[in-house]
Amino acid sequence: MDYGFSKEILARSKETYLLPDRYVEDMSMHARALVMSLILFSFLSPPHVCGEKGGEGSDMGQKPALILGYSSQLFYGVEVNDAKAATKVWTDTLIRRQGVFKKSDTIIIQDLPSLEKAANAKAVDIIIMLPQEFIEIRNKIPFEPVFSSAISSGVYEEFILLVRKDRGIEKLSDLRGKKLLVETGQRGTIPTFWLDILLARERLPEGKEFFSSIKELNKISQVVLPVFFRQADACLASRLAFETMSELNPQVGKELKAIATSPGFLTGVICFRRDFYAQYKDHLDDSLRSLHTDPQGKQILTLFRVNQLIPFEPSHLETVDALLKEHRILKARLAKRK
Repeated sequence: MDYGFSKEILARSKETYLLPDRYVEDMSMHARALVMSLILFSFLSPPHVCGEKGGEGSDMGQKPALILGYSSQLFYGVEVNDAKAATKVWTDTLIRRQGVFKKSDTIIIQDLPSLEKAANAKAVDIIIMLPQEFIEIRNKIPFEPVFSSAISSGVYEEFILLVRKDRGIEKLSDLRGKKLLVETGQRGTIPTFWLDILLARERLPEGKEFFSSIKELNKISQVVLPVFFRQADACLASRLAFETMSELNPQVGKELKAIATSPGFLTGVICFRRDFYAQYKDHLDDSLRSLHTDPQGKQILTLFRVNQLIPFEPSHLETVDALLKEHRILKARLAKRK
């Protein structure tokens, strides 16, 4: 099947499970994923030849291709066709200006086993994934995290459990038998894992038993407005997204309140194949670290509400790591009871 990639790209990714065209057309890409694509296309200017040292096609003087892999969990919020069009305009312009890369392509990787397989097969040079995905496979792939994305509130994102102020709901236990809406999207399993742990700490049943219904939705408006209009009892949402929505709709912020707040969690991580990064470390660090000071780069970041890229530090993963460990213990304990 032809997925629209060049023969070289298909050859490098033949061991990778790509999303079918039908599935891709039904998805939409999160703005941060698009930003990372534009950023990396714009500023990764040193020559890189795919494959082993010397590279495919280098003996023939051919220009190399740069391949980015995206976790499918990153995709929502921007229509796929719009994202493709925007990426093409930027990449065509920048690649022509640089005169370095033959082309750049993106591989959408469907699940964690496929992500691991693509990384070990060197089917991609750079992988953009959720922090929890990296933690699960970090000891199995020749990739390292290099940059974290920073939003307006910093590197970390908090989640809040929201209810109407006039419903008489003051604590988590008051939500027994109520309807819950959860904002998902790029955040993966982190919000629901945190809620599971919150319930367990208060010696309450699992979410599926505690709430009368739980519905996951992609957009902040889809989870907040039903609570505002009394069509649902509570919602679990990003604090930043809720605050942004409240600025546009002050009445929403006035009528809703948070009864629980999560720790801050890293939102995304950009990982480079170690041999690729070792060769171009100085250039990558200088270009990406100063991106927000470049007028063109700042324009892209502002448009998609990403402030800047922060050099990755191990501490960035601590809260996600701790959450995953506690959730595994919780699931094991629940399994023993059954």
